[in-house]
Amino acid sequence: MSTLPSPALASVYLVMTTTDYETPDLLQAFLDEDRAKKWHAELQAYHATHPGWWGDDATDAERDAAYERLDAWRKAHPGGEIAAGGMGFAIYPLPLADAPTLLGYANAKELRHFQLGAAAGGRNDLVITKDQGTHWRSRERDGEPVPVYTR
Repeated sequence: MSTLPSPALASVYLVMTTTDYETPDLLQAFLDEDRAKKWHAELQAYHATHPGWWGDDATDAERDAAYERLDAWRKAHPGGEIAAGGMGFAIYPLPLADAPTLLGYANAKELRHFQLGAAAGGRNDLVITKDQGTHWRSRERDGEPVPVYTR
């Protein structure tokens, strides 16, 4: 008999731009935490390419050129112009109040055998684990982890 993990609420992951002088601005919401983290990293990497400002002793032509570079960078920002004006980015998990609870993950190969049923040569039990890597030897062999929810 397998022990079920403690239920966790399904969440949405809010990617927000932050400053030290205003409240954060919402940029995107993701159901998949890994996709939120990937986009967050993309935003940070792009933000690191900021073209910089002009110096105090810059000529009008140098200021105009710097402003054009800054304007092009701002318009090409993957988070949009709101993100370009921020100082950084953060991910805020927000539990969904009416969402089913996530029990854990099932191995896709084992799930297929479970769905067949014992009478058809399948299995009559299914292991549900909290982390996705516990029962996977490889994604090629066992398939993608399948989230298992209950209400």
